[in-house]
Amino acid sequence: MTDTSTYKLRIENCVNTIIEVHKFLGSQKINPEIIDQFRRLKDVVEVLNIGKVTEEDIEKIELATNSLLNELKVLFECREVGKIYPDAKH
Repeated sequence: MTDTSTYKLRIENCVNTIIEVHKFLGSQKINPEIIDQFRRLKDVVEVLNIGKVTEEDIEKIELATNSLLNELKVLFECREVGKIYPDAKH
């Protein structure tokens, strides 16, 4: 697998994770500004030129995705928001 295809896969993994959270949060009572930020992120990623992406860029995207998930973790732990995948087994 080339660097370009690996980078694309890694970016798509982050974006798909965010989109899944976005879909779930869209059905909850969440601040509309947060939902709007998810939509803008999706639009930006769609026009991304993968040929100009570096390993450092990917690491920043993965770090940002993990940071977002850690912030959202508080909502889920407080049970203010339901589960994204009911009865999911890991």
